[in-house]
Order: sequence, then C-alpha cells, then structure tokens
Amino acid sequence: MGTKGRDLLIWIYILAILLSIALNLTGYLHYGSIFLDIALATFLPIAWFYFVTLKFASKKSKRLGLDLIMLVPIYTWWAKIFTRRTLAIPETVRKGYEVHFRTDIPEYSLQIYLQLLDKELTKIANMDDMVKALVLWESHIPVPSRFRKLITEQNKKNQAFYTKGGWGIPYPPFVSPHLRKNRRRIHKGAYYISRKGV
Repeated sequence: MGTKGRDLLIWIYILAILLSIALNLTGYLHYGSIFLDIALATFLPIAWFYFVTLKFASKKSKRLGLDLIMLVPIYTWWAKIFTRRTLAIPETVRKGYEVHFRTDIPEYSLQIYLQLLDKELTKIANMDDMVKALVLWESHIPVPSRFRKLITEQNKKNQAFYTKGGWGIPYPPFVSPHLRKNRRRIHKGAYYISRKGV
C-alpha cells in the first residue's frame, strides 16, 4: 500500500465518518451504518500499515545497514499505477518499494547528508534482491547528483524519471508534516532497477 495508499484510505475514512454522522443526524440510520462500515473497513488496513508494515520496513532497512533510508514494500501493481503514463516498465518487475529519506537528523549538514545518502543508495543498487524492482519516492530532499545522472540515463529508456511535485494525492491532516512544510521543494521520482550496480 505504501504512504500514498495510506493517504487515500485516510481520506476515504474521513469522508465515510462525516457522511455516517450526517446521515445518522438526519434520520437515515441505515445509510449511516453503511458508511460507518466503510469507515471501519478502511481503518483496518491503515492500522496494519502503521503497526505492521512500517515496523517491518524499519527493522528490515536497519538489518540492511540503512540509516537514512527506509524501504517500504508496496504491491507492484500499485507502483505501476503511478508510473504507467510515464514509464515503459517490463512485465518482469518482481517487487515494488517506496524509498523514504529520514529527515530527523539535524546534526548533519546537507552536504554530509547527501554523501551518506549516496552511499546508501549505492548499497541498495548493489543488492541482488533489488534487481527488477520498481522504486518510487516523494521528498523535498534532493537526490545526489550521481544518481540524478543515472536517472537521466534510464529516462532515455523510459525506465526512470525525476520531476517536481508530488504524486497528486493530497496529504491528509496530521500526516507527513515535513512534506506539507516543504511543499514547494517536493520532487517525485521512479526508477526501475534493471541490473545490479551503478
């Protein structure tokens, strides 16, 4: 599901709760209960994302030696939905990930941060398990220059892009405050890892 799926479900949950309250207050109890059921149905995957998916992703990323990056697994079909108009992704995609950059490390200057980020991205690119994976990201943190060049090369094959703006799903209340705060600096991107190494 990833954070974009979470955001979409949160909006559905909010809308369903509001409609349920409004319908119950106006006497349409049957329809109110239907929307309450929809709200409960969307709450379960949201809770799963926070209490299972994110914890699993955090532990796995640390085991891989990643301190600045967290790899959040997403369904490949979900990743393809976001990239279908911009990328020519082979049917051989095995995995999908959202790449999240930690932003709560004030002791690093931007230059040092990007150097460390470059090392971790290199580590990911050299993992056997990441070959034929489609990765997406949305962040106000700039991608290190060496990887921007790689994205440019893959862009010629329609297998990567890096552009200004987010993925189009508005941020729900109280979610992703660092992205809302830096909205004008946000870039999104996608990269199909066709081979090991950089």
